[in-house]
Amino acid sequence: MSLTLLSATLLACIHPTPPGPTPAELAAEVPTPIAQSAPGETVYVAAAVRAGSAHDPVGAEGTAWLTARHLRHGGTADLGPEAFEDALEALGATLTLSVDKELVSLRGSAPAEHGEAFVAMVGALLATPGFAPEALTAEAPDDDAPSDDTLAAEALDIWLNQGHPYGRPVVGRADVRSVADADTTAAFYADRYTREAVTVGFAAPPSQQDSVALALGEPLAALSAAPYDAFLAIHPGLPTARELLAIDAGAGSAAIALGAAVALPPEHPDRVALDLACLALSAWDPGDGPPLQAGLDARLQPTLTVTLAPASDDTSAQNAAFTLRRALRLLEEWPGVDEARLADALERYGSAAAAAMPDDAIARAVRREALELPTAGAGLLAAQALTPEQINQALAAYLPLDRLRAVAVVEDAPAFLDLLFEENETLPVYSGPMPDNDRIDTDADTASWPLGIPPARAHVADVEGVFQ
Repeated sequence: MSLTLLSATLLACIHPTPPGPTPAELAAEVPTPIAQSAPGETVYVAAAVRAGSAHDPVGAEGTAWLTARHLRHGGTADLGPEAFEDALEALGATLTLSVDKELVSLRGSAPAEHGEAFVAMVGALLATPGFAPEALTAEAPDDDAPSDDTLAAEALDIWLNQGHPYGRPVVGRADVRSVADADTTAAFYADRYTREAVTVGFAAPPSQQDSVALALGEPLAALSAAPYDAFLAIHPGLPTARELLAIDAGAGSAAIALGAAVALPPEHPDRVALDLACLALSAWDPGDGPPLQAGLDARLQPTLTVTLAPASDDTSAQNAAFTLRRALRLLEEWPGVDEARLADALERYGSAAAAAMPDDAIARAVRREALELPTAGAGLLAAQALTPEQINQALAAYLPLDRLRAVAVVEDAPAFLDLLFEENETLPVYSGPMPDNDRIDTDADTASWPLGIPPARAHVADVEGVFQ
């Protein structure tokens, strides 16, 4: 079968003309796709569903992730899993899935000549998924183990958000996933994948805008019209003192993450101030090893995190202890934002908003509309109105150094804590050539830097203890 005939066949079987409402009436009832122009000969599609792990039923953590994965790999009402993947391949299309605390996100692309058939497949996947039972337990390409840095950031996020829907691991608990079946995922889908919860968009050559919009929007008529039931977002208070969680994650592990939960509405000017502070902090070069990396995630109630690479290639418990001290020292010595750092941060902020590729641009637009976040233009205007003093005040308010929570992913958590709290200095182990004397002197100063974390506020857990 030729690709042209395949496209026509897919369009016919995936979204046949439904009986009843006229096309105009139908368009008024379903999510209207966000449309953007894309240069070249490629059609890009993005979809976001407000059905992330924050919507997991209490006691059934992991249902949202499992439902999303089952939807992506379970085919549609018209195409089984294998036929669906074969059709994607035949069209030269790609389609990826990601799940976070708030959203299930789909992103993909196809050659423009098959754009309508491809976006119709995406619409059918969202609105009439097949949920083939065999796909529920099949190994999927999104099951790779996270890196140490990702593990540290996710563990910190869960810990900071205890008592909040964000405090649930995205993939949930193994014992929950092991007993879930197709009925479980179908029921969660029926409750959460409604018209109000789904946002879709595409970027296509101007000549295809109308046909792609119709092909993407028409299958969405099958989505439930039930009201969207938002989860209750109540943010916990900040810790009263610094705390540490050491996670025993196996051989060769070493990563440090520090941070705080931030309870700010999307339109609050301090969110933009924190974005600029993170850009400035990440660009700061302390001159004695790996820099800090700061980030404020784009959720409705975000988490502000700071990470630091290991001090050397050696991932021993001693180096991990030194790395934590170094992260705390750098944060406490951070000189703050001045006019020069603000100018650099504004340039980075504007570039990130303006220079996105078509696939990133439509995905960002879909996410912003799904979560009702301000536009990039509004954020840039707010950023340009800020002063260094306002940015420094915001960072100090929302990343309180005396009440930080820290996570260390290490090979031997008990040994790490012993080294951290022993009286001897935790000097690093140099795996390469010895550094110069100035660096050695700085390292000696770092090795004795006060932690500000009493042993009683240090905790140990294994990976299963955090995520399961």
